Amino acid sequence: MWVRVLHFSDLHGDTRRAQRILRYAQEYDVDALCGTGDFERWSGGGDKEVLQLLASLEKPVLIVWGNCDRRCTTYGLPNIVEVGSSGIELQGIRFASRPVENGVWLTRVPPAVGWDALTLLFGSFRLRKQLRQSAPRAVLSGHIHFAPRARVVQFRGRKLLWARAGIRTAFLLNLRTLQARSLPL
Repeated sequence: MWVRVLHFSDLHGDTRRAQRILRYAQEYDVDALCGTGDFERWSGGGDKEVLQLLASLEKPVLIVWGNCDRRCTTYGLPNIVEVGSSGIELQGIRFASRPVENGVWLTRVPPAVGWDALTLLFGSFRLRKQLRQSAPRAVLSGHIHFAPRARVVQFRGRKLLWARAGIRTAFLLNLRTLQARSLPL
């Protein structure tokens, strides 16, 4: 079972932050990277350079596209995996762009939930309904650039790892123990 992933979001074409992610990934020997959108600059472009850097790690880079990723593609890069609704199973854990039982949900916009007040303003109530109908192990999101948050909450009688990365913060996540550590970008 995978244990360590590095979760990030909202790089917006910034190769310096992508290089920091690579250094952290090597330093902490992560099993995969999880990116929750907005690889492209607000004005367009920059996504290819960022994705090429991330692919150089030679570990899976699981991604969902963000609202700024208008022209993005995986560019055929090895290791860059666009996670769809059916998901991808890696070492016994399903990663998907929708909530899956005991899996990891990668979503650009976080569901609106009471334990993360900013999501009540900037999150999605439609996604909250989807979350209530499932029991994932973890929810990884981005989109809200400020006040990133990672914590474990009780949800539907079990623990749920909640991680909302920000433009200047990534999270080192242990999916076995449901622990998170913030890392500055």
